[in-house]
Amino acid sequence: MKLLGVLALVVAYVLGNMTFALTDRTRISVKAEDTLYAGETWTVTVFVIDAEAGETVRATLINGLQMLRANLTLGDGGVALWRIPAGQIVQAGQSLLILRYDEHEIRYPLRVLPTDSVSADLFATLNQLMAYGEGETTVISLPRDEWGNTTAGDEQLWLNSHYPGGHRDTHELTYAGGLGWLTLQSRGGPGRLRLTLEQGRIVTNLELHQSPGRPHDITLSLAPGCVLNDGRDTVLVGATIMDAHGNTVADGTLVTFTWRNGQGVGRTVDGRASLRLPAPTRTGWVMYRAAAGEVISMPEFLQVTQGFCPND
Repeated sequence: MKLLGVLALVVAYVLGNMTFALTDRTRISVKAEDTLYAGETWTVTVFVIDAEAGETVRATLINGLQMLRANLTLGDGGVALWRIPAGQIVQAGQSLLILRYDEHEIRYPLRVLPTDSVSADLFATLNQLMAYGEGETTVISLPRDEWGNTTAGDEQLWLNSHYPGGHRDTHELTYAGGLGWLTLQSRGGPGRLRLTLEQGRIVTNLELHQSPGRPHDITLSLAPGCVLNDGRDTVLVGATIMDAHGNTVADGTLVTFTWRNGQGVGRTVDGRASLRLPAPTRTGWVMYRAAAGEVISMPEFLQVTQGFCPND
């Protein structure tokens, strides 16, 4: 029994040493900070057991999309130093240091933190929204540090708004995961809505536009109101389109003009659209109408005469 015990100890010792030799990664060790701020200097000290002076360790640091490489020469005692200067490790997030010596390899994780915000991208899902509180848009802010990293989620971002008509307001953005946002509702009439994000060193501006409401009222005009039937005259048909609050509708609003056996379209500029048409040659009265959206104007009548017009 004693002999079996001794044999068991010998086998265990041999197997233990074999396992150690096959899986040993402790020949290389690292001393370095495991967390730093983007752009900071990072110093790595490498130790290799039983290495000779002059041998090299291949070092690779993966930081974002970049790879920093160096061949580190070991000194007495198997020690090498890698000092990465400021301004090189700039991508926030998880980075990885890989060290290789002969067939040995060690991996060392590094966490890179963003610095304070110095700028911010500011944009909106809609740059034009309906006025009078009837429109809304989502305003989004992306604060970034000097290296372009999105910053931590503990910042407080405020947005100043200057509405048409002079009303001002201040809004707090919800901030999480490097993104700030809020839902902004229109206020007042048509015009420029100016936004400013001011936070620490950040000053960012964005201009939106509050547009008029839908067509609500159409005023139709004809000039002249009477023409001869000789086909030598023209008629100017015009329509002024207003919204429910008495403001002219947005530029580009489609207006459809109709008359006897005819139809034409125009688009508004400053609330007005017009067509210049050849005068009819059939004597009598010709009715014209204009329509925009779901609104139709009251009719206007053109007199086509064979003789003289009343005002001639």
